[in-house]
Amino acid sequence: MKRKVIAQFFLAFCFILASFFSHGQQVTIDTLKPTFGILGKSDTLHRFSQSSNGVFPIMDTKFPSISNPFLRYLPLGSFLHPQIVNTLSPKYIALPFVGFAYVFGSHGSQHINLAYHQSFRGGWIFNNSFLSHAGGGMIRNNYWQYRTLNSSLFRVGKRNTFSLQLQTLSDSRPFSLGLQQPLLANDFTIDLLPVRKDSCRADWKIKSMEVTNSLRLAKDSLSPLRLFQSSSIHSKTRNFDEYDTLAGWYPLVQGDSLRTKDRYEYVAMQHQLGLSYVRGPLSLYTGPHVRYWRARFNGIQSDSSEWGVNLGFTWMKQSLKIQGQYDKNFIGAYGEQRAQLMVHYAKDSLLHWRGTLAFGRTAPDVFQRWYNGNTVSYQLMNPTSQTFFVLNLSLQGQRNGYKYRIYFQGLQTQGVYQFDGLAWTNQASSSECTLGGLGGDLDFSVRGFRIRPGILCVWDSEKKFPISTVDLLVNKTFLVKKPKNLQFFTTLDLSYCTGFNPLAIHPAVSAFDFESATTKNKGYMSLVTLVGFKVQTFRFFLSGTNLGYFFQPNANELFQNYPLPPWQIKVGITWDFWN
Repeated sequence: MKRKVIAQFFLAFCFILASFFSHGQQVTIDTLKPTFGILGKSDTLHRFSQSSNGVFPIMDTKFPSISNPFLRYLPLGSFLHPQIVNTLSPKYIALPFVGFAYVFGSHGSQHINLAYHQSFRGGWIFNNSFLSHAGGGMIRNNYWQYRTLNSSLFRVGKRNTFSLQLQTLSDSRPFSLGLQQPLLANDFTIDLLPVRKDSCRADWKIKSMEVTNSLRLAKDSLSPLRLFQSSSIHSKTRNFDEYDTLAGWYPLVQGDSLRTKDRYEYVAMQHQLGLSYVRGPLSLYTGPHVRYWRARFNGIQSDSSEWGVNLGFTWMKQSLKIQGQYDKNFIGAYGEQRAQLMVHYAKDSLLHWRGTLAFGRTAPDVFQRWYNGNTVSYQLMNPTSQTFFVLNLSLQGQRNGYKYRIYFQGLQTQGVYQFDGLAWTNQASSSECTLGGLGGDLDFSVRGFRIRPGILCVWDSEKKFPISTVDLLVNKTFLVKKPKNLQFFTTLDLSYCTGFNPLAIHPAVSAFDFESATTKNKGYMSLVTLVGFKVQTFRFFLSGTNLGYFFQPNANELFQNYPLPPWQIKVGITWDFWN
């Protein structure tokens, strides 16, 4: 079987190199302006290192220690570890660019960001990005590391376009499951207190490669028909190691009673061939696709082939853009289907309106269907579809120096699989939920101070997340005439969210347990301050994070048995090099 898979991919890759033609949709290329800088503007520098602000790092939310409900209720949302690797969109740049950012601080926190972008003759564009987040942890058995590497090669020719995407991701983190006695955090430093597990961790490694090509069928530049092809390979491995205490934690120990060493391996290949039509404001594409995957759990293997078709369109005219896509499975994936419609209207700087409606009916992930581990073993005999509806609306603009944004987020799910401590089930109360979020923010200046207040109110039918969140960001930049190109800046970022039910964590499957969230905490306040200076393209800054630690009960739990993180000091630099 292994030789068969390797042979299939080798033939597909040879076909890619020989065909040299790509994706049905036109490649959209962003242009980096001379004002571009790594990590963006100075008022948001502190958010780059926010993943190390929490006792248990979460990478997907504005608050470093609180999970985002609009992600967690979705299929695959209850997983703690990332399931996909974000790809890079093409970025054209007139001069070669190298950006570097480094932040380090308390509790062994280290953050690195490297970026390299360059355009070459013949329409070639080369983009690279490397991210590394790590920390020693604020409590025992809490060292963690997260790394991603993205490399992209693009070319837009007279008749053909080409794209090569390479991504790697590694996520390694322990599961101490918090303190044995969280209330002691009010009286003692939390890194001195005993944790519930001293040796328990999971390591994820994800790799992917995608090659897409398109070829205009006629030499005439006005010819609307293109042939497109796309091939990709995606792999995931997970190693779970636990040996401090198994008895009493799990109802089942079917192998080694002293140590768990579970290994999960997954690889998938997908190929697509189709046609696209582009004329005037309208572009269409459609084509069949086939996907083969193989999974192995501690030496036991399963595989499957999935066949489907997708189609999409884009219509642009003046200030209006409408885009839609639909994907349907016919064989091997329980009839999965996904659809999305996006409408964007931008008349002028006063009014930008955007709306997105998405629908999905998906099968549970392979990891959720079947697992053969030392302390966890399950198999879904009759998997059913997970259904979700997503609605996002936003209205933004600016006038007389004031920028505004009003937005709405809506989510409804049915039959989403959640882990209940023994297996994945879609019969739990959290499998069906309705979320609604209404928010807004302003951006204006008063006497040189940039002020950005914001608020988000959430209606959660399960009441497991904050009902409302408010934040205030204040930034001030001081220009110095002598020496030239010197400026000082300072930032204050204050956020507060109302009380919510902290979630428990299941280490064996790296997932949240929504059913255990029954006790409400007292809310959470985050306070960050930052000062720094900039000389040309070099920036140095010093920040204090988690300063709300001094103004609220330290034993307040953000996840079950994970109390409030203590304050930190961080030092960082950024440096941008052009040409």
